[in-house]
Amino acid sequence: MGEVVAYLQGMFELARAGQEQGVLFWIAVYVAVVCAVSALRQWRAATGWVKTRGRLIEKGTGEFGASLADPSMQKYQLKALYSYVVDGRQYFGRKVSAWTMIASKNARFLLERQYRGIELFEDGTVSVYYHPARPEKSLLILPGLRSLLFTLTVGMLPAAYYVSRFVL
Repeated sequence: MGEVVAYLQGMFELARAGQEQGVLFWIAVYVAVVCAVSALRQWRAATGWVKTRGRLIEKGTGEFGASLADPSMQKYQLKALYSYVVDGRQYFGRKVSAWTMIASKNARFLLERQYRGIELFEDGTVSVYYHPARPEKSLLILPGLRSLLFTLTVGMLPAAYYVSRFVL
């Protein structure tokens, strides 16, 4: 245990001095932790959230961030508004999926493709997935195995690069 603490202290000192090894180490740790937490939340949603039916009020794409003078530089994200009822109380949601995707003006069609994952019924209602203890937290598309694997892979990439660069 003492060796681990000494290594962490050494990496902290290297990062504080602006050395590449220390900076990359802490970037790898940060990305791994963020992706692990994200994967855990995705797993909980995929396995423990409850399904109900709701009404899709609006869907489309909207500008992400400030409006830019050059329209070709503008970024876009999915916009949605839906309502659903849990235990007699009405809720409104805006999150389509666990992923917030951003695209350029020319790639907005990729955002629109994500709407294909919404389960739409003949009566016009949609499936809404919500957290059973906090029904105000909801999604229209549950994360799947590919999403989890992608998140975990992204989380490991900086660590793999660090190990290949400084350990092996």
